[in-house]
Amino acid sequence: MIVFAKKKKTTARRLLLHHGKLYAVFGRRQGRVLGADSAGFGGQFRVLAVLPVPESFHLASELRTQTSGLASPQLVFSHWEAPQVVLKSTPVTILHPRTAQAYEY
Repeated sequence: MIVFAKKKKTTARRLLLHHGKLYAVFGRRQGRVLGADSAGFGGQFRVLAVLPVPESFHLASELRTQTSGLASPQLVFSHWEAPQVVLKSTPVTILHPRTAQAYEY
């Protein structure tokens, strides 16, 4: 996902406040910010982040609310990833067939 945050002529303090709120939204939604840079066109700031699909619902409205309309997301599918909760808590069970008939199935 790429989020573009428009830079208006404002103080650096206000700009950092909006970026902090942007990162807070991702944190609440179990997202990870992979990088951020200044896009060369139109004075925009670009943030690259990954976010679980269920957490992406209503993301645009929350980003606009938290950043006073300065941020707008562009959601693109990136990759599949097993949730960390599943990886840590799911026991692995190996079943061995006890009869020849069960082994055939």
